[in-house]
Amino acid sequence: MQSFPTLSLLFALSIFIPTALTIPTAQAAGNDGQPIAGVEKPLAAKKEVEVLGEVNREGAIPFPRNGKLTLRTAVAIAGGLTNLASGKVTLILKGEKPKTYNLKELEKKKKVIELKPGDTLTAKERLF
Repeated sequence: MQSFPTLSLLFALSIFIPTALTIPTAQAAGNDGQPIAGVEKPLAAKKEVEVLGEVNREGAIPFPRNGKLTLRTAVAIAGGLTNLASGKVTLILKGEKPKTYNLKELEKKKKVIELKPGDTLTAKERLF
């Protein structure tokens, strides 16, 4: 015969689950109108930067575990610039006006532009 854990055991185990990292799901009502306990699942934070335009692989780039990602690193992870790229990248920060950076100038000056989750990069096309 298979045994199931008692409610007191489940309660005791729940003390060790960090509640800051979990979110409850919506509670549904059973046939008698009483709420059914929701299942908790880990909170999944989307930490990524969107890279678009004249890069070899457009798309979302997840942040590294250390939480640091630079503009030049994001472009490199996206496969670098295409042959049609101008070398200029527009960075759209959440809640700020777009800024355009020249990657060659950043490299010369050894300037580092740190990115934040939710930022969007667009590599511009060269004008012929």
